[in-house]
Amino acid sequence: LELSAGEAIEMQCHDDLQYSALQPDFASMYDAEGLALGLYFRSAAQQDEFRAALEQAIAAVSRPSTPAMLFALSHVANRRDQTVRRGAQVKALALCSTFRFLQVWKPFLLL
Repeated sequence: LELSAGEAIEMQCHDDLQYSALQPDFASMYDAEGLALGLYFRSAAQQDEFRAALEQAIAAVSRPSTPAMLFALSHVANRRDQTVRRGAQVKALALCSTFRFLQVWKPFLLL
């Protein structure tokens, strides 16, 4: 937030950011560290404009710009067993993660 006389206050945007409109011309904000900031507006329209800009900034920060790529590694084991239906037991396990080097876990899948 830019204040008059060239001063600025930076507040971190997070899930616990509290914004309360107490009057048509006054609002308050509280961040995670406990910093409280009172905002006085010249009109209710300015407060509505600020609230819209704040909601737009929070929405832009909270959604990822690109969807995360998922990497998958799967293992299927087929064991012949004449005592079960269709003559075999099939067991499968799949791992999905955003971790790019997922193949390092392949030896554990083969155990």
